[in-house]
Amino acid sequence: MLVSRGNDHACLTCHVQVQSKPPGTPLAECRMMHVAAELYRHSPARFFSGFGACMIRSFPASAVTFSCYELCLKGFDAVGFYE
Repeated sequence: MLVSRGNDHACLTCHVQVQSKPPGTPLAECRMMHVAAELYRHSPARFFSGFGACMIRSFPASAVTFSCYELCLKGFDAVGFYE
């Protein structure tokens, strides 16, 4: 889960930039490649702004998800769900 968050963070940054464009923005300026080039032109580091906060949020969320998954598996085993 954390790896996937890290891998697609730059793409999601471009996605947010496209969504935050005002209505009436020319379509050519809303294309992902244009937005990515614009971000890269200003500073390549802008692709990873907010990366730390994303990872800090992902750690507890992943811990809870996997803990609940393991707890459900134990519960299923206890009632013989897999038999």
